[in-house]
Amino acid sequence: MRAGIARTAVVDGKRVTEIKTLMLVLVVHQALYALGWVVAGLRFDIARAIAMHWMGFGLAGAVAVGLFLGTLGLSEEAAIYLRIAGVVLAAGLLRRGTALFLQLPTRDVEQISSFALCMGLALYFGAGTDGLFGRTIAVSAAIGWVLLRLSFEELPAIAREFGRTTAVIIALPAAFIGTTFAVRAVVVLLMGEGSTGVHIMDSTRFNTAIIVALVVMSALFNFSLVYLVVMRMVNRLRYLSQRDVLTGLLNRRSLDELLTKEMHRFRRTQRPLSLLLVDIDHFKRINDSYGHTTGDLALVRTAQILSRTARAADTVARIGGEEFCVVLPDTSEEGALIAADRVRATFESEPLGIEAHDFTITVSVGAACFHPTDTSPASVFERADVALYRAKSEGRNRVSFSGVGPLRQRGKSA
Repeated sequence: MRAGIARTAVVDGKRVTEIKTLMLVLVVHQALYALGWVVAGLRFDIARAIAMHWMGFGLAGAVAVGLFLGTLGLSEEAAIYLRIAGVVLAAGLLRRGTALFLQLPTRDVEQISSFALCMGLALYFGAGTDGLFGRTIAVSAAIGWVLLRLSFEELPAIAREFGRTTAVIIALPAAFIGTTFAVRAVVVLLMGEGSTGVHIMDSTRFNTAIIVALVVMSALFNFSLVYLVVMRMVNRLRYLSQRDVLTGLLNRRSLDELLTKEMHRFRRTQRPLSLLLVDIDHFKRINDSYGHTTGDLALVRTAQILSRTARAADTVARIGGEEFCVVLPDTSEEGALIAADRVRATFESEPLGIEAHDFTITVSVGAACFHPTDTSPASVFERADVALYRAKSEGRNRVSFSGVGPLRQRGKSA
């Protein structure tokens, strides 16, 4: 009998040591994560408000968990309330920072209300041993609610930006920890007041498992956040490498890559493929008369009008200066001429809508179709350029088509 009691004491002692060790590891982890987000906010391309929220998540978590290991000179009552405030605040900062990162509503009223409700219940139950049962349920339910809400809110937002598989993987840590705390609230409620295991430091397998899960999932939390930040930076760099900075349209390099792919598709399927070269008439006059700022605005509005008049399958690119290109899949010579004249007529009849300098511009358009004898997109580009030069030399505000035969034109003199 005595041997059994002694063995239980040894096992419990070992488990208490394990729990304290795991708590210490968790404190160190959270402190390091907090430091990492401070550095990220100061040195890397991440909004400081977001980095500070995630830093607060790590710091509040470290302080709260640390207070389980010692009161740091505080009274036991103050340490208990500070622990509760710390863990709930950490969850709330994580949720709010992630919402800011994903440009989601921050739900401040809900966040403040859940924090106030949890603290109110903690004060109601009191800091004594007899209030432990109620405090444990309130805190576990509050953390479970915040983290489960976070996982459901972030899932569609991450899916839209990074893909569904990534979204599921990233949302798992929050969902797992949220579920763990929600289950703990239910388990404690079913165990009843005064049962062993209600306090997180009680030497039970369930509590040990919870703390192990917290250590692992806190690491996954932060690694997933780092992954999202890095992927957003990579996507931004990829976007900038493919897009014209001023208009947001594809740049010349990306257009060349697209035309190469479209030409392979054309050779494989023999479905018609055309392109338009669009040049703003007398663009230098705009810069000379109104200044380069207005000229830039005119280029932006031109890009917007071209994108609006294009079909969903079409691609619009800026290839330099005031010259643009529109790629027209499944479009024959006649269709290219119709599309080109629609573009020309739109610019002729529609003011650009630039404040203080609301004027109308005209464009000249050169059109060409891909032909089975073409060896590269450059030959089609050359024919379209010849057609564009012809449209401009014949008076501008015109459409000219260059095929393997003679040039064809539409439009009227500017």
